[in-house]
Amino acid sequence: MATKDLDTMKQLVKSGNNLLSKGRLSEALTKFQTAQKDYPNNALINSSITKIKTQLRVKNNSKRTFQRYTEATPATISKLERDLKNVQDDLEKEEKKLKFCRINVKNKIKEIESLDQEYAQVYGEKDTLEKELKTVTKELEMVNKELETVNKELNKDQNNMSNTMNRFKKILQRGRNLTLRKGNTKVGGKSKKSKTGRKSRKKSKKRSKRKRRR
Repeated sequence: MATKDLDTMKQLVKSGNNLLSKGRLSEALTKFQTAQKDYPNNALINSSITKIKTQLRVKNNSKRTFQRYTEATPATISKLERDLKNVQDDLEKEEKKLKFCRINVKNKIKEIESLDQEYAQVYGEKDTLEKELKTVTKELEMVNKELETVNKELNKDQNNMSNTMNRFKKILQRGRNLTLRKGNTKVGGKSKKSKTGRKSRKKSKKRSKRKRRR
């Protein structure tokens, strides 16, 4: 920016501050807004403009309020009182609704707290059940191992019993065979089979003698 423009801005700001001190807000605002065109990012100018606009808004609101008060008639005052009563009634209704909402919120909070307690209790029971389940699972594993051991022992016993039965059968068969041999044996130690063999030999000798004689 040229030095001339900077001097112009300073002069505008100075004039604006002088007018502001005298209460001439609109004229002061015009000075600052003119300076703002060339220096839009100047913090001092922007702050002054915002301050003056706020003062003007407050002043205008106060003026309107005063005008309403001075221009009020008994009819308008009565209307304002009715409007005020309606507003108060509406406020009471809203307060009742708000109170009801607060009660509902408190009840909901109690329900949530109760649910939290129940959840904590259920979660605790869940942990307990999981621990018991782990314990039961371990015990079942031990029982299964014991059953496997017992099954192996039973298989061994079954094999031993089977071998014993086979041996017993063989001994029994042998005893039967011996009993049969004993029953076939003659008194004096000669068996029927040997007697039959001798008879057949004697017959064969007699036949051979007869053949010779012929």
